[in-house]
Amino acid sequence: MADSGPPKTPHFARPPVVETVLGVQFAPLAQMRITHYGLLLAALRQAFPGQPEALKVSEHASLEPVIEAFGADGLRTPRVHWTISDEPPLPRCWYASGDEQFLVQVQRDRFIFNWRHPGPDGVYPRYEANQARFQSLFTAFLEFADREALGPVATNQCEVTYVNHIELLEGKNVAETLDAVLTGWKLCTSDGWLTGAVRGQFSASYPMPRGRGRLHVTAHPAFRVTDRKEIVRVDLTARGSPWLPDLDGVRAWLDLGHEWVVRGFVSITTPQVHELWGRIS
Repeated sequence: MADSGPPKTPHFARPPVVETVLGVQFAPLAQMRITHYGLLLAALRQAFPGQPEALKVSEHASLEPVIEAFGADGLRTPRVHWTISDEPPLPRCWYASGDEQFLVQVQRDRFIFNWRHPGPDGVYPRYEANQARFQSLFTAFLEFADREALGPVATNQCEVTYVNHIELLEGKNVAETLDAVLTGWKLCTSDGWLTGAVRGQFSASYPMPRGRGRLHVTAHPAFRVTDRKEIVRVDLTARGSPWLPDLDGVRAWLDLGHEWVVRGFVSITTPQVHELWGRIS
């Protein structure tokens, strides 16, 4: 089920996680052009896991910048970004392994590594394995950026996301499953007049100590692509600024973000489903 080595955080024998994301955001690389995406393909092949010879390349709309800013009141400070340029915007480029289990996303201000569950017979790699893969690929990107004189890669945000697909509990609808799975979502009412809820969703954000970032938790009904079965999708995203904008700072913050995602997942879910997923520690 997992890579060898003692776990540093709680873990499960049968976790519902179907995708993990390790990513960084940095100041836009002003010298980056569309031609660099093709050159980067060769650089990534050397470090790419899975099937590097069968990489699939595709273009997608770029992501907007996201900053976890903290104002005087401790709340997130909204920011509006306006860009005026004669240059057309660069797309976000996907580099996916042949089996689509591993994915690297690159745009002018982002580098993201995804692991996606390959199916019922697939093995979920532990965080340490994916962290090592991310470090190898991001190092290859840093070396490429330096070689091509794209400018310094100064990281301003790090992100860890885990996507979980939770099947509806036997005999229960979405709302009842949420009630049984999430500690922060309850079906109770003040007088019992409203009964029989069938659907619902949940959203909450939790600050990390000393302004290091936030953990965002969302849960909502969805349909699984593979079999169109209704499920509850639970996403946990930890995001914040690294202590230092270099590779060591990124590594340290991703470790912190992973701890918050995993411990947050345990905290926001009930002992009933912990047993269902085979909690080990």
